[in-house]
Amino acid sequence: MIIEDHNNILKIKTDNINFVKLFDLDLFNMKYNNYDVILVIDFLIDSILIDILNNWITILERTDNSLIVVVGLIDEYLIKNQSIVFVPTLNEAIDYIELEKINKDLGL
Repeated sequence: MIIEDHNNILKIKTDNINFVKLFDLDLFNMKYNNYDVILVIDFLIDSILIDILNNWITILERTDNSLIVVVGLIDEYLIKNQSIVFVPTLNEAIDYIELEKINKDLGL
């Protein structure tokens, strides 16, 4: 697992679902309550992971933060999921967060 902190964006890269299952997002929010999260994953996304990520989104939205998931291959299953933002590259995730910040500043 790799964690980077830059410009109030926390980038987390993990290669297994166990990290995602065990990650204590409430504790994270106490320390990083002003941070958006980019989660970079290199494993299969299933319904269990989708449920976990939806829980992450609920917790992050309490502090007006976002979760963006970087996944190499975006298939139809991911496209149909409207609650989680999936992007193919880290740069796109950063761009998305920056756009969200601009929209929030403009009140959109």
